[in-house]
Amino acid sequence: MGMIAALDAEAFEKASKIVKKRFMEQLDLDDVPELRAEYRKKLSSLELQLSGMVQVKLDGAKRAMDVIQAADDQMVAVRGEFEGMHELCRKAGEQGKLLFDAYPRLKIINRARKNLERTLKEVTYYANLPSRVDHLVGLLEEQPLQLRQVYLEGQQLELWRDELLRELKVQQRVKSPTKPPSSATATSPTRIISVGDRMQATFGIHLEEVKKLLDAIRKKIFDNISNCFEIVHEDPRILVATLEIVDMHEAFQKEKASKARERAEKNLESVEEAVALSLLEDLNADVVTKLKQKVDERASGIFAQAQAQAMQAIASKAEEVDLRTVTVSKQQQQQQQQQQQAVFSAILRAATRVLLDLTYLKADVVPCFPASYQVMDTFRIQYERHLVKEIGKLYQRGFPNLDQGELLQLMEWLSYYNQEIVNLGAVKPCSEFIQALSVCLQEYLVRVRVQMTEWFTNILNRVQEVALNSAGQPITSTPEDFFNIIHLQVLVALSKLSADNMCAVIVVCLNVIKAILEETLTTLRAKKLQHAVSSLSTKNPGGREGGGSGDDEAGGAGLTLEMLCATVNDYDRLQEKIQEFREELGRMGKLGVDQLAMVDAAVDQVLDGFVSIADEANSGCTQLILKDVREAFAEELFVPEWEENIDVMMQRVAMTFKDYYNDLSVWLPPFYFAKVVRDCLEKVVALYLFTLFRRGGGKGKEDKVNAKLRPFRDPLVVAQKIRNDRQAMTVFFNEYEEELKQAGLRETAALELQLLVLDNIVDVFEEGVTAESEVTRLLLREFGVWGVDALMVISFLRGDKDKARGELREDLTKYWEKIQRLDGGGRRGGVAGGAAAARRDWSDPPRVVSARFALSPFDSDVDAEAVVIGARRPKSRK
Repeated sequence: MGMIAALDAEAFEKASKIVKKRFMEQLDLDDVPELRAEYRKKLSSLELQLSGMVQVKLDGAKRAMDVIQAADDQMVAVRGEFEGMHELCRKAGEQGKLLFDAYPRLKIINRARKNLERTLKEVTYYANLPSRVDHLVGLLEEQPLQLRQVYLEGQQLELWRDELLRELKVQQRVKSPTKPPSSATATSPTRIISVGDRMQATFGIHLEEVKKLLDAIRKKIFDNISNCFEIVHEDPRILVATLEIVDMHEAFQKEKASKARERAEKNLESVEEAVALSLLEDLNADVVTKLKQKVDERASGIFAQAQAQAMQAIASKAEEVDLRTVTVSKQQQQQQQQQQQAVFSAILRAATRVLLDLTYLKADVVPCFPASYQVMDTFRIQYERHLVKEIGKLYQRGFPNLDQGELLQLMEWLSYYNQEIVNLGAVKPCSEFIQALSVCLQEYLVRVRVQMTEWFTNILNRVQEVALNSAGQPITSTPEDFFNIIHLQVLVALSKLSADNMCAVIVVCLNVIKAILEETLTTLRAKKLQHAVSSLSTKNPGGREGGGSGDDEAGGAGLTLEMLCATVNDYDRLQEKIQEFREELGRMGKLGVDQLAMVDAAVDQVLDGFVSIADEANSGCTQLILKDVREAFAEELFVPEWEENIDVMMQRVAMTFKDYYNDLSVWLPPFYFAKVVRDCLEKVVALYLFTLFRRGGGKGKEDKVNAKLRPFRDPLVVAQKIRNDRQAMTVFFNEYEEELKQAGLRETAALELQLLVLDNIVDVFEEGVTAESEVTRLLLREFGVWGVDALMVISFLRGDKDKARGELREDLTKYWEKIQRLDGGGRRGGVAGGAAAARRDWSDPPRVVSARFALSPFDSDVDAEAVVIGARRPKSRK
């Protein structure tokens, strides 16, 4: 109805146009009757034509229905016949050969039916094979996820190809004559062509198409696995499906090989030839090989790209340098340095990109691969071949082109890489990089050692500016400068190095400090010795040459009381700072227990060095304090005028000590001030006794002449004056009882025990020297192997006769040997040592020191300053 309405509308529109065209004026209306008659004739003609056409169509439809009905009847008849044949075939299958034996023609019909069915099917399929292959190849590119379906179809084609190739081989010997062409004469020979050749001619194009499809499938598999990074990013299912196909193909190949063997054994053919004819392939091995090649190409590309970028950056910087006014040599130097830095950065940047590849591989690619591929190890091993080669360029020729920052950056990267690949599943770190890290670490430690030694040496050799802290103690900036350097190295190591390497750097820094401390201690001792030489060469108070002829430069410079106190305070603060440093390392949490134990061992050695220098500087304070005392003793004590003088020498000494102690109690920490007090007590007693023994002739021959030796006039007066000095020392040092206890003299009456030797000497001066008495025993034990010499000196100073002294020496020697046997045999030098001491002259130095003196007072090379510092002064050059 809708169509008819549309046609009516169209007819009406056309009629309207005709009317408008034909009847434009009033006169045109006169032609209406004629026009109407004309159109009625046309309408009648059209109706007759339409009626005829409809009748023709009806007749055609009736004939078609008749044909269809006849065909249907024939199809029903044929279907019935085929059903009957199918039933007979079924019965033939059930009854075996019985039915076919009974009906031979039925057997032929069944065979023909099967052959025809198979032939039609294969002809239909393989006639369309080229177009089908083109479709499948296009499908691989357009729809990657269809790879499985394409592969399965390719499997079927591969089986057909293999079967056809076997058939071609069988038919190579079957010959068939061909009909001569129409133009050939009757005498032309008949050309013989094998069946195999005819099959090859017929199916050759199809074999090529199958190969084309199989090659496309293989290429797609290789491309998918080689480009696994990109494929995973696009769709991981593609990679998973590809790997599944590889496994399917492996099983398919094994099945082909198995069937080929079975067929060959059944037909008594060559198994090797049959298997070879199956065209087997190890796709899995080929995939791994392609994957390794792709990894090598990828790694080479990464490093090549990084190097190209570096060269481009160098070129751009070179153009910038050209615009400046610089010399040619400087420009070349800058360009060379920039090139080295650019190459270094490019290699590390590319190496880091490789490591990022491994990280991405572990996270996204590895889950797609079966474990048998060991894809992580495959990538890592191939990558490491390139990494070892490229990174090796930075250190295998030494390190002249790497500054310390670049060397540290290289160490950081090597350590980071080895840690990361273990985290990524590697069994162990890269052995080449472990060795490289060791080489780099040794070079870095050498540089740190040299640098730290230079810095510390510069700090110690600069002019030290002494300032007072808030407590009024002299100090310098040495401790802060020391630990600013150490903290700088530790911060760098903390941010760049592993815990083991950081520990190594810290230990090196501490060992450098230890070596510096040993040198500092040696230098300080040398200064003290030089100061002793300088002090003995002049009468100028303070022990320095009045003319300024170079004694300060010889080693005494800087040995002032304030500087020594500043040294004590500095190294005391260094002890505190290094302990704080150790605690800070523990709080960082980066070092393990074993590493902290190594640091503790190094810290303990450094602490010992700090303590040794502080003690040495502290003893230097005692040396300077006793300078005035030593000079006064040498000029006034035990000289002939001393016997007549009513002054008490030790009262004057106490006043000198008091002046120094007022300053030192503020300048020094309490512990070190206490040690100064005790050192002064022990040293002043030693100086007192040393001066007494030298007054009695305990020096070389030249010194004996100069000393104008003679006994005291009145031993009782001497005894009383010594008693007065002893009492003055007791009164003075009693004021410092707490300091003496802090310094270690904690026993009851400790001060009395220190001064007991003076009491014993007083008793000997008053009562005389006897061979076997309690006082003699105490003095022999006090002075050790040269105790006999000491008692003989006192006997001389008392004025005893020479004959009596000769017998006295023998008696004292025997008594000393007896004491040694009772004490356990030679705790103070042994019997032999005592006998030797008894036989030698007074001036001969004993071989063993005593508890009172560090050096023998009877050694001609020992002077009063040597007694104070505990070391012989260098002999003067002639």
